[in-house]
Amino acid sequence: MNCPKCGAELKEESKFCPNCGEKLIKEEAKSRNAILKERYSVSELEEEIKVLEARQRMMLVFGIVSFAIAVGFIVLMVFGIIKFSNEEVYHVNTYSYGEVNPNWVAGYMMFSFGLGLFIFFVAMGVACFVVRSVVFSRKIQKRKTIIRELEE
Repeated sequence: MNCPKCGAELKEESKFCPNCGEKLIKEEAKSRNAILKERYSVSELEEEIKVLEARQRMMLVFGIVSFAIAVGFIVLMVFGIIKFSNEEVYHVNTYSYGEVNPNWVAGYMMFSFGLGLFIFFVAMGVACFVVRSVVFSRKIQKRKTIIRELEE
């Protein structure tokens, strides 16, 4: 094989001419449509789109459920606030003076627990909606674009 630019002798596996530095093209570049036809079939892509749309709906359900659970924990937090706001912090009884009121502690713990889980489930809901709207939408759109190109 010879270099098309300078005519120097080349090895078969050469990518560049060692004499002039010309880039060697071994075979003709295939068109994008030909490459797509080799890799994909319309029926497979349509099946993938159906699966991705089902997963997208599942993420919507998970997001809604996460937000519903978060609302449930708001109820727990409100109940905790009501419980510990109506109690005195310190409880005086006949055995000891200045002991922390256990009802106040229980209410405060319910509020803290509810707040932590509320934040967790809101974050999960947001993550589900982001994955649904960004990841799955992009994958579906990409496959629809390939189908349009294959059908041309």
